[in-house]
Amino acid sequence: MIMLEEFTNLVYNIPIIMVSMKRTKGAYYEVEFQQPLQFSKDNNVESIMLTINQELEKWIKANPEQWFWVHRRW
Repeated sequence: MIMLEEFTNLVYNIPIIMVSMKRTKGAYYEVEFQQPLQFSKDNNVESIMLTINQELEKWIKANPEQWFWVHRRW
């Protein structure tokens, strides 16, 4: 299944901007916008998803206490 982000990037060559949120205290958060991920037409959906999941993995490893999945991700 192709996700909207990958489809948009492949068809329209629009960069993907990943955003992370970290809870700091109570209901307060720090929001961080990453540099846009720009892919070429040579990339396929698998390579785009690999890059996105590697970034997500970095965030989880940096702050594992911030993550709680309530559904089956993998």
